[in-house]
Formats: sequence, structure tokens, C-alpha cells
Amino acid sequence: MYHLFNIIFDDNTKEENLSFYKLEKNNNTKEYDSILFTNYGSKPIGSFLFDFINSDFKSKEIFYKFVNTYCFEALYFDYYPNQLCFPGIKYSISEKTHENLLNIFFQTYSKEFCIYRDILFDLINTKDRLDFISFIDKIPIIKMQSYEYEKYNNINIKSYLKNIELNFDYKNFFNCNYDNTEYAYSTNSFISLLFLCMWKLTKLDNVVYKCQNCGRYFIPDYKYDVKYCNYIFSDNKTCRELAPQLEYKKKLENEPILKKYRAFYQTLQKNASLYGEKHITRYENFKKEARIIKRALKEESISKENFSKWIDSKKIRK
Repeated sequence: MYHLFNIIFDDNTKEENLSFYKLEKNNNTKEYDSILFTNYGSKPIGSFLFDFINSDFKSKEIFYKFVNTYCFEALYFDYYPNQLCFPGIKYSISEKTHENLLNIFFQTYSKEFCIYRDILFDLINTKDRLDFISFIDKIPIIKMQSYEYEKYNNINIKSYLKNIELNFDYKNFFNCNYDNTEYAYSTNSFISLLFLCMWKLTKLDNVVYKCQNCGRYFIPDYKYDVKYCNYIFSDNKTCRELAPQLEYKKKLENEPILKKYRAFYQTLQKNASLYGEKHITRYENFKKEARIIKRALKEESISKENFSKWIDSKKIRK
């Protein structure tokens, strides 16, 4: 039997691989065709779950993007149970129908998504971390309060797993072969899939971090501590790609002398761009000297006070 979602876990590599049915736009017909998506790739266990938890489903744009990526067919199948005899049937819908359905799904499911997001978010933030949560800044373990025990006990993860089936023919749904994996988990329920990922994550010792830039949760793909995630933050760059700039910005905020240097540097740069000639020469000379002086400051061969005096010496006196 076909299922909307199939997921496999490799306990040795602590990776997950997901296949699911989704609608993809056909550039020739301009319609959306049902396809089996198998290019999710191997990612750290919990990656799919955190894509859900890190999404603000009150936003139409974010809701549409997530649904189009993962679960349009699941919502279609849920909203129109008689439209599909079973998952896997090939069909197409027009652009207009696709747009209308997204709007219907937002009105129907966005609040439900927010509720489940909060439930899963609360579980992750339970003080005992469910034995797998840790933060990069090493927050001390705090004993759970009674209401927290009640909150966790009231969320029976296994009750959401009744729609999960074992699939021993998972090779039909994946472009990979996990030698240590005998079966995949299959379901037509998107919510069941989320709680399955939550359940699986609690069984491992994966460390979950909170990005120090955007605040989203993520599982590092390195063996050592990292501060920033690989989610897109701005200008199509991830927090990790922007890390050097972010670290430097923090240094500027915490170190007045570097902030003073940066402000003067930007002034010279602006003048060189606007006025040219001697201002360009002045800017280029400053950059050459700055490389030497900044290195000396870093190596503590000059003091912050002398570094500040050097900056002042480069200002034009009237």
C-alpha cells in the first residue's frame, strides 16, 4: 500500500531520510503534478521536526512555503478524503486551483499547526530536556517543577503513533541503502510523522542547540559545538555563513575601541567613493597601516589607548 510519508532512521549515523508525495509545478503545462519526492537526502535525525518547530504558521507566506515543501498532498487528502482513493495516484491541478487550495488550507489548518508547534516546542523546552536537549551556553540543569511533569505526562507521544506502520520495502521509496536499517516507518498522517520524529529524537543522545543569531533550534552536523545554524537568515546566506560578520558585530558592541575604528574606517571609505583623488589615497594608506596596527592590538603589543590615539592621529585637523 502507498503512503504519503515514508521515513527511515540510521541509528549508527544518526541520520534520517524522508520520502513523500508532493505537488511540483510543470513548466510546460503550468499545472501542478503529483510526484514522489525522494531527494530529501540524509540529514541529522530531527531535521524535519525542527523545520516544523522553527516555522511561524501565523504567517501566510511561511505556511504556504512549508506546505508546498512537505505536506500539500497530506492536507489535500485530509480535506478531500474522497478525492483520492489512496496516496500515489497521479493527478494534476491548475495554478488557480493550487492557489485557492493553499488559501483554504491556511484558513483550515494554520491554527492547528500552531497548536502542534507549541506542543512540540514545549516538550523540547521541558527542563530535563527529555534527556537530549542541551544549549551551547551550557545552561545548568534545573529540576522540573510539578506542573512541568504534568505537562509532559499529558502529552503521550505514543498515542500519536497509532497511524504508523512498518515498511520493509523501503528501497522502493529511497535513493539510498542503509545497511543497518531493516525497515522504514510509513504513514498518511502528517501529525503522526511529527510525533514519530519527536519520539525517535528522545531515544538518541543527539545534542540540540539554539542558534545564537536567529534563535531557531537545530542539530549540528559537526562533531563539535557550533553556535550558528544552517538556516537562511538574510541575503540567501545562512547564520553559519554570516558567522564571521556576526562575531565581529558582537565584538564591536562589546569593545568601544573597535567600534570607533569601524566608524572612522567607514567614513574614509565613503569619502573615497564620493570625492576620489586624495581621499582614495588616504583611504588606501589607512588600510595598509590598519593591518599592522590591528595585528599589534590583537597580540597586545600596543594598548587600546595607543590604538585609539593612532585613530585620532589619522583625522584631518582643521
